[in-house]
Amino acid sequence: MMPNINSCPISGDKLYPVISLGKQPIFFGTTNEPQTNDQFNEMDWVSTRNGIVHLGTRLPLELLYAESHNSGLIGEVWRRHHQEFADFISKFQPNNICEIGGGHGILSTIYSKKNQFNIWEIFEPNPSAKTKNNIIVRDEFFSHTTVLNEKDCFIHSHLFEHLYDHGSILSSIHSSLLDHGTMIFSLPNIKKMVERDYINALNFEHVTYLPEDLVEHLLIKHGFSVEEKQYYLDDHSIFYFCKKSSPNPILEYDNKNNIETVRGFYERSLQEIQLINEKIRSERTDSSVYLFGAHIFSQFYLTNGLDAERIIEILDNDQSKQNGRLYGTNLMVNSP
Repeated sequence: MMPNINSCPISGDKLYPVISLGKQPIFFGTTNEPQTNDQFNEMDWVSTRNGIVHLGTRLPLELLYAESHNSGLIGEVWRRHHQEFADFISKFQPNNICEIGGGHGILSTIYSKKNQFNIWEIFEPNPSAKTKNNIIVRDEFFSHTTVLNEKDCFIHSHLFEHLYDHGSILSSIHSSLLDHGTMIFSLPNIKKMVERDYINALNFEHVTYLPEDLVEHLLIKHGFSVEEKQYYLDDHSIFYFCKKSSPNPILEYDNKNNIETVRGFYERSLQEIQLINEKIRSERTDSSVYLFGAHIFSQFYLTNGLDAERIIEILDNDQSKQNGRLYGTNLMVNSP
């Protein structure tokens, strides 16, 4: 299948095939809808000759983010992430803040407990938080056409990896910032995740392979200097503090190793499915088999050949997923 992006959104260069995975479920969570309503789309990865790897078969944003799947809300690891990122932000004491994609309101709530600011404005198409005091929630996407005034800081957490066009969003942020403005953000350590075969590293939502050198290429190219960087765990997230600077539009990127990195990531994951199948088949036929996690990990395995005949159900700690059905499968979700 030909990619539905005709050229690289970052460099404008021609794209070439990397690996095709066939049809995959488009939503990474649970549902109470009939299985016949589940939607699938081809997943084809492509790249430039210089090693910028993208998902070529992309979905309309309004379809992809029609509902939330509670990513980043459950568990001690995420709780600590939000606290440590809020502490990182507090080092720089921003005053007029715009947060992109923070609709659950967790970060602004944690930060406001210990820090003063004039306004914290959140752009989110599926908000669960409500406007309160000096925290304003806007039920909309922040796009390349959004221009704000008098912002001294933009904040986003686990947004960068979701962007279809990094350049236009970064340019809009750049033009909305005061001359001394800053951008503070957290994004997944995707290179480490791919090296460790975490299948949630790349998917319909994470549409570009973003090692640190490409992230920093994008920042410099679109007018942001990296002033400080901090790692959260060794395989989870990277915090960036950047200052507004002059763009460098002619900057070029070259890291051809990325192409084989992405291809190998998926090839190893497909091999892992066969190893799990062998493990299941080696168990007694009267053994009960459960699969943990009502998210993309289980979906990918089940969609790509995991033998589900003996799997009784999916187990997940998230109470909002329990008693639902894992999207793209016929398996129900229960509490461990």
